[in-house]
Amino acid sequence: MRQTSSQQTIQIQEPTLKEIKKHSGWFTGSCVTGAGCIVIFIGALYLLFRIIVGSGPAVLSDFPNDFPKDIPQSNPDKIIKITSIEGASKDRSIWVATAIPRFLVSPVLSEINPDATITEEHDSLGRVNFKRELSRENYLKYLGIPIGSEHTRTVVVTWNGIKSYPSIFADGIEKALVRANYTIETPEKMPANEAGFNFSRGTTSGVLRAIDLHPDDPGIEFVQLIVNY
Repeated sequence: MRQTSSQQTIQIQEPTLKEIKKHSGWFTGSCVTGAGCIVIFIGALYLLFRIIVGSGPAVLSDFPNDFPKDIPQSNPDKIIKITSIEGASKDRSIWVATAIPRFLVSPVLSEINPDATITEEHDSLGRVNFKRELSRENYLKYLGIPIGSEHTRTVVVTWNGIKSYPSIFADGIEKALVRANYTIETPEKMPANEAGFNFSRGTTSGVLRAIDLHPDDPGIEFVQLIVNY
């Protein structure tokens, strides 16, 4: 009997193992290449930020020479770290850290901020458009950063193992600052194992915190003084 064309066997040829490996290798290579590009991009971005920010905090072996002399430098043998941050470095660091948020909120802030500078623009058809522009001072005010902060240095001093109680230690520093005509502001509520205050005079300001992390053991485990001047 003669077979019709409809009864002829149709064979489906499957891809060979070599072709499957070829496509799989291309896909894997693309993923690896893409991931590598992302890693390189992140690394380059990090280096760029580091160049913009600068050297950052510097760890010192002693108080800077220009540190305010009327702020007590007590218990030098218990100091475990002194860090100095230049004003320009702080300003650049804050700018970089808030670059994306500023970019995202800028259109909103520029519309609702009454202090923003207004500029007049004309499009190609001659129509007038008024645009608000936020200045650096507007941004700093929005972020809660004191204007002119790039001109101040911040010194952070950390002590450990001071043989005293937080309230007694903080009270001694506070009395010395009051004698030097500093204004003292004490938080309304503080934990029982913590004492401290904020102080200011002119362009100098700071914070003192003394915390007894282990009340059953003698001594204050953590004392930190932050001074902006």
